[in-house]
Amino acid sequence: MPRKKKQEEEAPEAPEEVSPAEQEETEAPMEHPPIIFNLPGAGDSEIRAPKLVTLYGDIDEEKCAEAVNSLLMYNSTSQAILAIEDPPPIDPVKMYISTWGGSAADMFSVYDLVKSMRTTTPVHTVGLGKVMSAGVVLLACGEKGNRKIGANCRVMFHGVQAGHAGTIYNLENEMEEAKWTQKRYIEALVEETNMSASYLRKLIDRKLNVYFSAEQAIELGIADEII
Repeated sequence: MPRKKKQEEEAPEAPEEVSPAEQEETEAPMEHPPIIFNLPGAGDSEIRAPKLVTLYGDIDEEKCAEAVNSLLMYNSTSQAILAIEDPPPIDPVKMYISTWGGSAADMFSVYDLVKSMRTTTPVHTVGLGKVMSAGVVLLACGEKGNRKIGANCRVMFHGVQAGHAGTIYNLENEMEEAKWTQKRYIEALVEETNMSASYLRKLIDRKLNVYFSAEQAIELGIADEII
């Protein structure tokens, strides 16, 4: 076979020509509908994303940082809406809680922020599965009348737990800090529930984990409604 004819047979086919309009259509990025956070409605074409915060698992620095970041973002949106003329109603944040408990210091970071948001962004709380120790304050701090609890959720209360090592002077210092934390824990529950300080101290004096049903949690003012 002649060399020239063989090269012609092996040559690749030339690509089909694409018009500029077809090329622009192919390269154009896929468009997605916008997600609108708590903005005034402009028709059925808008998607209103719900404001959700979840605290699931141990209450620690990482999980509380995520919750705080979400709460701050939602609260900033609410403040911007309230600044406009004739603002629409502010959508509440729903905070779902299911925890064995954990760090009281990290719990208070979320609690103090929720309290500061009450004038701009209502926070509705929902307890699922288990709400224990530090988590009880977070369930109770939701907007009154909008604190819900699962029918099979277990609520547990106990005194502040601490473990330290070192010199006797350091141990005495840490004991004072644990007493302060427990005092603030009791004060927060007194403010947010129907429980009195004397009742809570009696529970602590039992030196046991004290469990409550969903029905009992409502009687004590920790929650308002069973779901």
